[in-house]
Amino acid sequence: MELWREINAGTYRPSRSIAFIINKPVKREIFAADFRDRVVHHLIAHRLVPLLEEKFIDDSYSTRKGKGTLYGIERVEEHIRLCSENYTRDCYILKIDIRSFFMKLSLITHLTLPTSDLV
Repeated sequence: MELWREINAGTYRPSRSIAFIINKPVKREIFAADFRDRVVHHLIAHRLVPLLEEKFIDDSYSTRKGKGTLYGIERVEEHIRLCSENYTRDCYILKIDIRSFFMKLSLITHLTLPTSDLV
């Protein structure tokens, strides 16, 4: 109830995230939000995802209804079938991971979405 009151009063402030390093499958830095902040993340996503859904590419899967693991597997199969001309030619897949990609993005990059897209 307190979180609800803070959100409605406009006094909610995110807590500090917990930062730690994991080594598997690769070494990377993780920032874990506090539980109440995760609740707020879900509330925000619940409001924003429907507004932005048409802007997403079809192969973006995170937190999207109907875009679970099975859908992803079926899309990979479809892409391979197209690329290989129904499995008659070799087909190559490139998997890349840009080290610390999100840590290197400027906050300004995140804020460049025109506000007209949110209305």
